[in-house]
Amino acid sequence: MVEDAFGHLLSLRAFPVSEKKDDGLPLHIMVLVERVAEKHGVDFENAAMAFNLSKREVEVVELMCYGSSNKEIADKLFISEYTVKDHIKSIMWKIGASNRCEVISRLAFPVPI
Repeated sequence: MVEDAFGHLLSLRAFPVSEKKDDGLPLHIMVLVERVAEKHGVDFENAAMAFNLSKREVEVVELMCYGSSNKEIADKLFISEYTVKDHIKSIMWKIGASNRCEVISRLAFPVPI
């Protein structure tokens, strides 16, 4: 987690693109998730209905969208980090995502069915 010039929390994540570059170092692409929920107006109530999310899963996914880490989510919801991880696994399964960024992307930029 980092802060921008205005004190807003931003989440930075790196995902490997290929095994190695010519110099032998791993090649990565950086993905910036910048307060997605505020910028793109995620409707958490509709997301809950569309993906059959529990009330607690909605709380977790909302905090994820604001860039909170598992520890920050656990602290805010008074649950363990293991419980947060279980909720995130369940959310990813229900939404059909393989990582946090996909969860956020699918909620912020819904694909019409």
